[in-house]
Amino acid sequence: CVIEANEAKVGGGCSFENSPQSSLADSNVCGNMPDQVDGLFTDDGGNSISDICNDCPADLSGDGMVDSEDLGLLLVAWAGDGPADLNGDGEVNSADVGLLLAAWGMCF
Repeated sequence: CVIEANEAKVGGGCSFENSPQSSLADSNVCGNMPDQVDGLFTDDGGNSISDICNDCPADLSGDGMVDSEDLGLLLVAWAGDGPADLNGDGEVNSADVGLLLAAWGMCF
C-alpha cells in the first residue's frame, strides 16, 4: 500500500485503535499530516514510514541522482532489509541491484 499526502485531525496517514490486532505490512506511509501513523499496531515488516516521501527510491543517498554512491550504499546493506530493498521482498539482493541499475542516472 501507499498512504501518502493525507491530512486529518488525528492520524493523517493511518489511525489504529491501539489494538494488537491492527497490523501494517509492505506499505509506504509518508507525507501525511499531522502524523504518519497514530496508535499502536503490529509491524509485519516491509514498511517505510517517513515524514518525507521519496519519489526516487533508488536514490539511497538522497542527492537526486542514482549513481555509484547509491550502488555503494546498496552493497553495504547487502542481505539486510530497509531502504535498499528496492523491490520490497525483505532482503537486499541482486534483484535490487537490477532495479538500481535500471534507474541509473535518473530517478524512477
